[in-house]
Amino acid sequence: MNEVVVTEVAVRPGRPRRFSPDAELQLILDAAMTVMRRAASADANVTEILQEAGLSTRAFYRHFASKDDLLRKMARREAERAAARLATRVAAVGSTLGKLEAWVDEMLSFGYDRRKAVRVALLSSEAAQRAADDSERRRVREAMSAPLVTVLSFGRGDGTFPSAVPDSHARSIQALVGGLLQASVAGTPVWPTQAEAVAEVLRFCLPALGATDQPSD
Repeated sequence: MNEVVVTEVAVRPGRPRRFSPDAELQLILDAAMTVMRRAASADANVTEILQEAGLSTRAFYRHFASKDDLLRKMARREAERAAARLATRVAAVGSTLGKLEAWVDEMLSFGYDRRKAVRVALLSSEAAQRAADDSERRRVREAMSAPLVTVLSFGRGDGTFPSAVPDSHARSIQALVGGLLQASVAGTPVWPTQAEAVAEVLRFCLPALGATDQPSD
């Protein structure tokens, strides 16, 4: 585990700012993302992060045991937000086929939307991966795949995807989409546009699911 060595950060003069523990935590996480994006590196200096947040070293240690701990909590927050957006997007679509298309489209947006891709790149960098543990990676995968498993289960039941094996097919689809996403994050997209990538994923997956309908254009 990387040890954090930082000097005491001088906060701005005036009355000390008071925040609830949760607000203080969010300030540090937001500041960390800002500094890391500016530096284009997850190896950003903790002192810079605290200066950006306007908080002291004591505030850091109230919430994090180390820089690795900070990276883990950043990744957890991003994953929770992404999973929530994914579930909301899928739930808003009426048809089962449309729900599958929405899941694929939202997942691929993390590679094709450059603002999202920057965040993904930072939190999948070597430094961030060193900080992560297997249980956290598994938790993230399960959170992102849960809406897909539900869609495939519904599709098997309503006849949209009569050949679906929900858990197994969800893992395969997630692996396919994940590969396309990572290539796009790295700046080497397999397909030039997100729409083309979505269409190709569906062309590949729908026959395996036994679908006869086609996705929307």
